[in-house]
Amino acid sequence: MNKKIKYFYINLDVDLDRRKHVENQFAVHNIKCERFSAGKKGNNKIDRSKSCRDNHLKLWKRIKKDEIYIIFEDDINIIKNQFEEIINNIKDKNWCAINFCLPARGINGYNVDNGFKRALKTVGLPGVNTGSQCIAINGENVNQLLNIFKNKAENSPYFDVQLKTNFDKIHYYWHDQSIVTHNHSIKSTINHD
Repeated sequence: MNKKIKYFYINLDVDLDRRKHVENQFAVHNIKCERFSAGKKGNNKIDRSKSCRDNHLKLWKRIKKDEIYIIFEDDINIIKNQFEEIINNIKDKNWCAINFCLPARGINGYNVDNGFKRALKTVGLPGVNTGSQCIAINGENVNQLLNIFKNKAENSPYFDVQLKTNFDKIHYYWHDQSIVTHNHSIKSTINHD
């Protein structure tokens, strides 16, 4: 693969404990990761979800065609540093996203080569989290993702809902070997969930 891989993590300026935690994860696993200062709007659940979405979108819009961004949220634990190895094993050259966290219950998909699962449109099941706490974004195909968020009038206020109800329009994958987990116990200065 000839693409440049860059690592970013999303973190609110006030979340110093989360920052310390995630930076320790990167040090342990020898990952050079740049901090992306997250913006925050409001304090209710919908506003927090919109902020999460908007922070991801800001990073996605910066990606160049010859780049891959691996984006972490700050409440994760890294199990193994196999991100580049997994990316190199995907056969679908049209992939736009690879999720390194296994999703919560209820996401539809089917198995493909090399341990990858392609996501399918998933409706219903409110509260189903796509597990996007760690995701690789392919700059060559990022417009697949950006296009599903283009029509603001049709956007769900929830980032995960917008993704999962549009999986049929994008090449979005999980790997069956989760190398990142969501750390529910790490506290924040605000209620993210």
